[in-house]
Amino acid sequence: MGASTSCGDLRKPCSTCAIEAAPPPQKMQHTKTDQTPVLLSVVRSSSQLDVDQPSRIDEQTEQEVINRSPVTTAAEALTMPQGEPPPSPHPISPPCCATGVSAGYLQAMRGGDEDENNNVEAFVDEPEPAPEDMPGDNKELEAIDTKRETLRASAALLFVVFVWTVVLVTLAIMQASWKEPDCPTDWSDSPSGPPRACESCAEDLVFLPWFSEWERSWPKPLRAVLYFIGLIWTFLGIGIVCDQFMESIDEITRSQRVVWMEVRDGAKHRFHVDVWNPTVDANLTLMALGSSAPEILLAVIEVRAGSYFAGELGPSTIVGSAAFNLLVITAVCITAMPDGEVRRIRQTHVFAVTACFSVWAYVWMLIVLTQHTPDKVDIGEAVVTFLMFPLLVGFAYMADRGYFNPRLHTDDNFIAMRSQRSEDQIATETARIQARFGKQLPRDVVLRLLKQNDEPEKNSKVATRKAVIRKVSGGSAYSSAAGGNKQVLIGFEGASCRVLECAGRILLKVTASRPPTTAISVRYSTQDGTAKAGVRYQRTAGVLSFAANEVEQIIEVPIIDDEVWQPDEYFRCMLTDVQVVPPGVKQQEAQLGISTTTITVINDDMPGTLSFDVEEVLAVEGRPLTIGVARTDGKCGKISCRYTTVQRTATAGRDYQPVEGVLEFEDGETHKTITVPIGHHAKRHSECDETFLVQLSNPSEGVRFDRHAGGFAANATCEVIIPGNKRVARYYGWFLSTFLNYDRYLSHRDQWFERFRAAFYCNGSPEDQSVATGKDWFFHFASLTFKVCFSVVPPTSIAGGWLCFVSALGMIGLVTTLVADLASLLGCCLGISDDITAITLVALGTSLPDTFASRMAAQEDETADNSIGNITGSNSVNVFLGLGLPWTLAALHWQMTGVNSEWKDRRWDGRRYEELYLPMYPEGGFIVPAGSLSASVAVFSTCAALCIGLLALRRRFCGGELGGPKLTQVRDGGLLIFLWFVYLGASIAFSVS
Repeated sequence: MGASTSCGDLRKPCSTCAIEAAPPPQKMQHTKTDQTPVLLSVVRSSSQLDVDQPSRIDEQTEQEVINRSPVTTAAEALTMPQGEPPPSPHPISPPCCATGVSAGYLQAMRGGDEDENNNVEAFVDEPEPAPEDMPGDNKELEAIDTKRETLRASAALLFVVFVWTVVLVTLAIMQASWKEPDCPTDWSDSPSGPPRACESCAEDLVFLPWFSEWERSWPKPLRAVLYFIGLIWTFLGIGIVCDQFMESIDEITRSQRVVWMEVRDGAKHRFHVDVWNPTVDANLTLMALGSSAPEILLAVIEVRAGSYFAGELGPSTIVGSAAFNLLVITAVCITAMPDGEVRRIRQTHVFAVTACFSVWAYVWMLIVLTQHTPDKVDIGEAVVTFLMFPLLVGFAYMADRGYFNPRLHTDDNFIAMRSQRSEDQIATETARIQARFGKQLPRDVVLRLLKQNDEPEKNSKVATRKAVIRKVSGGSAYSSAAGGNKQVLIGFEGASCRVLECAGRILLKVTASRPPTTAISVRYSTQDGTAKAGVRYQRTAGVLSFAANEVEQIIEVPIIDDEVWQPDEYFRCMLTDVQVVPPGVKQQEAQLGISTTTITVINDDMPGTLSFDVEEVLAVEGRPLTIGVARTDGKCGKISCRYTTVQRTATAGRDYQPVEGVLEFEDGETHKTITVPIGHHAKRHSECDETFLVQLSNPSEGVRFDRHAGGFAANATCEVIIPGNKRVARYYGWFLSTFLNYDRYLSHRDQWFERFRAAFYCNGSPEDQSVATGKDWFFHFASLTFKVCFSVVPPTSIAGGWLCFVSALGMIGLVTTLVADLASLLGCCLGISDDITAITLVALGTSLPDTFASRMAAQEDETADNSIGNITGSNSVNVFLGLGLPWTLAALHWQMTGVNSEWKDRRWDGRRYEELYLPMYPEGGFIVPAGSLSASVAVFSTCAALCIGLLALRRRFCGGELGGPKLTQVRDGGLLIFLWFVYLGASIAFSVS
């Protein structure tokens, strides 16, 4: 019997139990009484008392295991060879899944805990201490500082208002003395057509020029400088309002819904599930719309403001922005990594889908503009372009769910042969393993063993091994090969195997392909992988000797058992130096077959599963609420998790005091409590029941949340109900909680006021303003107009973020319209076309915020998904929404309108539509002249394919899409920057020519 070790001890090998063959070593179990009283009633259905307390494992994984017919027991299969070794040294860890919540209110709140750690006073609606109650010196100092900073902020605001007033009034007075020229109303007879926006007698744009013909009389160089400064200024405004837009998207994508799902034996529990798929739905819909909103709205506004005629600014901005995003941002992220560090894209299947769609989107543009209906977009083409957006989302969702993974969807026969494995059968397997190894394994470990045992062997390894044996034996296990070949292959039975650490040892079979005619020797030795000798196993080495006609030998490797949770780890055993004994015998030849096998040591010491004592609790107003957290299915080691409150209909700061922190369990500790102060105020009698959540998240390594007691995915949830007036709740509950919630109204009011306050002060507050630098004040003056104007956007807490989403989107549309006017006027003053302005200045300005954000994400995130993984999806959305939507609207308009005088007199490149397109399209339609746009798209598509190919090569040879050796970073980043300049040069050359 091996010596026992404590759960908190270091990993100590036991030589006795490491050598004994049977029975395996037994371990003493710690028993420790709970030191913290359980303050809330526990509600569990009878179905939750079956067999074991279930730990949280992936629902799909569990269902697959339960559905499979038993081939052999897990205990008998622990040391059976299995196909191919693990592809990577990372531990095997089942994914997280949801836990359920039982229904019903609980009158569980009691008078509070006497323990001093839980003695938290309830807060009430009382006035804050008056300033005169504060110590004199500190009060005077604080008052002086706040007053001084308020005066400085007020002076800054008044200065900006004064500057705007003086400039506008002065220019208006000067314009009043200007005599307007006589301009023709019909330009159809003019050989060059109507003048451009900056030229005299041109038609005004949406907002600009503000002073019409008088402004057009200014010198073009002066106007070019002013328009350029205005364009940079509006880019700053877009960045500000896009931040608010992204805040609303973040709030929307964090929304959850309640679903009832059957857990077992017909019992249904309530689950809090995310409404949005974080990988696909959010990133390819709301997040993509957030990052691409300026480009999309620019294209839509340009078509609508141009009387449904195609413009050059919107489509060229979309292509130019896509080129900058893919080439320049990717180059910046590649070179942003420290020397030697690597970042990989984790969602490779989703990235592959979006990458293919991103190239196809621009190829489709070429087909529409140059092949099917040259220089025209009909309704079918426009609708297909728009419908490619939901198609992209669907394919990306399928990739995220694993439908394109051949390992998940290749063996229909295997799936059809699955049979139900009941909880009793799982319990039988657990009892069998306990009888053999003397240890009660957690339920999820047994399921994981069964899942691994049921997995079919890799066809490639099996086919290779059979081919070798068949080639040597001629189709029979021990028959001689054709031609009298007497060669013997010495090797392991399989390339990998598994063993529980409580098994104490593993026996590895080494076999000969045919009975040798003389003695053969072979050396063996173990080699560390993620499992280290002396920690997870005992280093073993020696020589195996096969006597004549002997075909099997055994290598015994001791496995070290302990009471410390560790991830599944592996090591290798290798065969070398096979020799015929004695060496002079020539009638026998021997070679190595499978010379290396990988042994995975499966952990059976669980740190525990965390869950709330209750799933719903009814709080008592004005008294602290204490919620218990239980640790089950293991108590080895010190673990922790983070807890926080999440606002629902109850208002944080008034109905309850928000709390957050880290909950720590010492070695052997099984229960902890969380205390949340509950507020009390006079308005409660006029409100209905309100709720908030207490969530556990970010557990220590190996810790899971119980999916049958309130957990889902990466968190566990307890719902707290603050009771209100029952009559109000019955008749007006939904209406009051949604629209007339007094606490929510006060919270929204305070948040909205705080938004104005943050816009008023430099750096957002008096404290931060007091340490502001000159650069901070410069940008504060420059952005103060936008910050004050955008403060009218509601906070994200209203209507789940949707009101902020719509309002911010409208603000982006207004600023984008201003950008379109400034870009057209700037290009006109500089004598360059709109498409060149779009692919350079406009594309650069709209993409710069994403550049800095992506660089930061590349340096701080563990993967490359957030930095470059969503670039291809955003580029695809730009085309499918940014062009599909305005194309559809314009195509429908001209389909209903037909050919009219306005359509005939429209000019492109100095020639009228009547001359250029009426012979080709007598019925008219939405004309989109390909011109230089087709060349720009063709060049970008080529550069995009090269960029994606480079990322694939970097993943293969550098280990990841980002980073690597510094010289490699500079080389690849420089290549992408060179491709961007090639794109710019080619596009400008085609436009000029």
